Amino acid sequence: MNYSVDTLISDLKEEFDNVEFSFEEKRYQGRLPCFFISVESEEELARIWMKVSDIIAVNYQSRMKNEFSIWNLYLFFIVSETISNDLKYQIENDTFSSRKIVIDEKANLTKIVDEHILNSDIKIDDGIINNINFIPSSIIFNHVADIEVKSRLTDAVKKAHSQIIKKIKEESNEIKENRNISI
Repeated sequence: MNYSVDTLISDLKEEFDNVEFSFEEKRYQGRLPCFFISVESEEELARIWMKVSDIIAVNYQSRMKNEFSIWNLYLFFIVSETISNDLKYQIENDTFSSRKIVIDEKANLTKIVDEHILNSDIKIDDGIINNINFIPSSIIFNHVADIEVKSRLTDAVKKAHSQIIKKIKEESNEIKENRNISI
């Protein structure tokens, strides 16, 4: 049986009266199927999100052949109002079948995908990188220079750690005392 995206969208619209559905397939190292589900309120979102996710998983995702696309199916829930962090967290951390993203503002669908999947809104500065020479701390070096670590946490490491903290605290107090004297 051939169940197209158009048929699925039509069935979803019939099932959920006050909800808008659309679909776009983006290309980024493979095909990224993206469903956009627009609702008016947090209550509506809380009521429908899981059922919509299940319907898409059963009727669309289960018929997919491309492994990359199966693992990169996105559901964007767009809500007209600000929603609680609890509901947003619950939806976005549900790992069944798809990646779910909740957006509580109307936005251009391309912009949503660009920001949340392609990260095209991130600007990378190609400026000159200044190399800063590393200056070791004698406090730390003096306490760890002779330690031979053979496992994760030895008594020698614990002792060196304690000595480093003690020395830093002592020097910190000396700095504070010197500041108080000069005032």
